[in-house]
Amino acid sequence: MTAEINALSFSPVGRDLDRESDEFWQSSTRDVQVDDRIINIFERYISTIITKPDTNQVSVGRFDDEDQSKQYLNEMLTLELAMDENPGGYDRFEELSKTFASKLINQMKITTSPNDGIFFVIQGTWYGEPLISMMKLEPQDYERSVIDEDARELRYEELDDALPDPDDFQKGCVFPLFEADKFNKTGHIKFLEDDGPTKYFPRFLGCDVGQGSRKQFKNTLGVIGDMKETDPAESLTTDDIQHFYDKVSEDGVMTETQVKEAASEILDHRYDEDELERRLYEEGEEHISSDPEFAPSKVEWTIDDEIKLRVPVHLLDSDQVQINEPDHNQDEWKAVIKGLDVEKDFKE
Repeated sequence: MTAEINALSFSPVGRDLDRESDEFWQSSTRDVQVDDRIINIFERYISTIITKPDTNQVSVGRFDDEDQSKQYLNEMLTLELAMDENPGGYDRFEELSKTFASKLINQMKITTSPNDGIFFVIQGTWYGEPLISMMKLEPQDYERSVIDEDARELRYEELDDALPDPDDFQKGCVFPLFEADKFNKTGHIKFLEDDGPTKYFPRFLGCDVGQGSRKQFKNTLGVIGDMKETDPAESLTTDDIQHFYDKVSEDGVMTETQVKEAASEILDHRYDEDELERRLYEEGEEHISSDPEFAPSKVEWTIDDEIKLRVPVHLLDSDQVQINEPDHNQDEWKAVIKGLDVEKDFKE
């Protein structure tokens, strides 16, 4: 096992949970004995987060140097958690874990219909390197079946059935960001969520968040397209799209600087940097760092809400596909597709 756990704490979290009542409590591996089989479940979760490729389920957060969350996380990495030798280290681990649980509850209170769950904070290692992992898991009937309320212990038999498999992981993160195959994004902390990144879970830590590369390419190019389409007679051309792909692929990574340069060249006199930053923020793209290898391979046009053209990006600058947008003298789109072979099918 490449992930190992030194300490684990857990607390109930929910939008309606009163943090000043007995409903909000915390337990940890100092207070109760946690079955080795439970530890193994969470070690597999950590491994899943770290090794997950660059997909829509993944996002990366970046902290400012002065961010309190980053300072707390760095402190937790260095805590000595040998209970006999340094009980103060465990005190601090539990204190900071409870602080993060409170921050998550605060974020859930301003979020539409988040699910209740159990919040876990873990100090561990990955190939011997220290890490902090946080997970919000949502087992069914967790208060009744997964936690022994009197002893505040985790029940393995129910937990093993109620928690998701690593491939169906719900919400979690690992700090710091570790290298992994097919994952070249930069940042400080990696998030993984099964239904695509939600805004409230990463943002409870206060970091800027960038989506997975494929989604970030799509969102970024979509923002530039929306800015160009403020003029009814204009839209992104095949040349615009090809230029964007070429520009952001120059150095093997798409950065905010490259996006701004590409947008400025595509939008020309329409370019407004403040407007671009605002729209990217609204799309959840506060931090841009994407691997061009995972960019969408096709572009789709929808004409008159009925006709869909899906074109491989690598054909945009060829003579096989020509999509001519309306100019000032005409109001009709014209698409020319050339090839040697064609297949047809009749569908409903």
